[in-house]
Amino acid sequence: MAYNLGGPMSARIARWKTLCLAVLLAASVGACAETSQKPVSKPVSKPEPAQTALLPRPARYVTDLPKLLTPIETEALEEKLAAADKAGLAQLVMYISPDMGGHAMEEFTLRTTNAWALGRVDSKDWLVIFVFMKEGAIGVGVGPGLEKAIPEAFVRLLIGEDMVPAFSKQQFGRGLSAAADRIIAHLGGSRP
Repeated sequence: MAYNLGGPMSARIARWKTLCLAVLLAASVGACAETSQKPVSKPVSKPEPAQTALLPRPARYVTDLPKLLTPIETEALEEKLAAADKAGLAQLVMYISPDMGGHAMEEFTLRTTNAWALGRVDSKDWLVIFVFMKEGAIGVGVGPGLEKAIPEAFVRLLIGEDMVPAFSKQQFGRGLSAAADRIIAHLGGSRP
């Protein structure tokens, strides 16, 4: 199955970097298609503070609002991500949301990760995988402490080889687990 992930969008706000790649999660037919992110126009209203999160800060490593994962899959991911954090590799978080609430991917992920203030204070070593079901999009946010260790090419590989093929078969737990395994193996080999 051929698909094109397109070019990543990257931006800096308050020294935080988020890599956002929009890809179509598979519909039941398993097709993948290229998407482009265009800002969503919103009616003029009272401006929101720049550091207001668009999603509540996660209390766990895995947040699955639409309940796509089984309890066993969620617990296995929690254990894997907690072990990576305790080993000092990074704070890895997975957040599955029904939608982006009408916001553009870049705005949504930047504002949310900035407000969450994840990772260790001295190193800001975090990585967040966002999955937005309604939009069929995956966003990967990378903290400044991991910018060199997690380049954009790695993020494209993570999405294109681990998540999209599994998601196209409605195997969300398998895709997220494969992504976590790849990240942990990569960080274990690229960090002192």
